[in-house]
Amino acid sequence: MAGLPLPRQLKVRALHALGFETGFVIIGVTMVAIVLGVSLLQAFMLEIGFMLFFLPTPWPLTGYGTPCASALFVTAARARRRAVNPGADLRRSAATLSPKTIATDEP
Repeated sequence: MAGLPLPRQLKVRALHALGFETGFVIIGVTMVAIVLGVSLLQAFMLEIGFMLFFLPTPWPLTGYGTPCASALFVTAARARRRAVNPGADLRRSAATLSPKTIATDEP
């Protein structure tokens, strides 16, 4: 079992996330206060504003939804391209493609 990750309980994950965010806020507030020359309260309010904006932003853009969403967009784009110009992928001239690009090109 060496090298295999042990399953973590939700409680442990939540504590780790809370500890990370707390440390991040403490360091961030201090740095913002020093760099901008504002009080700790003003820096904390600015940090809360950043968190309220950036915290929900990655949820729909990352995680489990990204591979599915990007696959859907790529598939839709290829379908549109083929509908507009059928056989365009097949009409590529072999003279314009080097063996290296042929080997690395998507099917």
